[in-house]
Amino acid sequence: MGFSVTVYGARISVKTFFICALPRSRTAWLANFMTFGDSFCFHEPALGITSFPDLRRLFESTGRHVVGSSDCGNAWIADGLVREFQDCRFVVVRRPLDEVQRSWLEMGLPDNGTLEKSAIMLDYVVRNYSPFSLDADDLSDPEVVKMLCEYVGAPFDRARFDLLAALNVQVNTDYLTGRMTAENVAAMSTLMEAV
Repeated sequence: MGFSVTVYGARISVKTFFICALPRSRTAWLANFMTFGDSFCFHEPALGITSFPDLRRLFESTGRHVVGSSDCGNAWIADGLVREFQDCRFVVVRRPLDEVQRSWLEMGLPDNGTLEKSAIMLDYVVRNYSPFSLDADDLSDPEVVKMLCEYVGAPFDRARFDLLAALNVQVNTDYLTGRMTAENVAAMSTLMEAV
């Protein structure tokens, strides 16, 4: 599962995983939790990536054995991810669409139908890639999170889980919307077209 890379002169095997979810479904929390020990999980890296080989280079740069991406755009580009990372694993985190829409609007972000389309893309990943699927609320259950870690090959640390379980990790929306420049939107469109 993954690819090999040379780190400090030694060849290591790298396992890759991609977390797919609607926005406001604890993807930032998951990226934080999954960055531990020999595992690294990027949060929303697609905002700065223009090609799948760029994403591979980003993953390689970590020097970790297990590398993933927790990104709401992953479901949209799943086919391209599989072409670039043939043995990757997918995780789908579900949250009711109406809750996501309500949370999205409370943040002052417009919903132009993208959230509903994203939910359809999550269904696509489930139908085509047999992911580990869970509800966002299940991320409060250490046994479910442990199974998720085992599925992707990442370490599970119960003390770390207990430390982070009560945290509400959120992206600074001012920062995020500031990064959503025309250039970044074009880059994501380029990735989607490459699929």
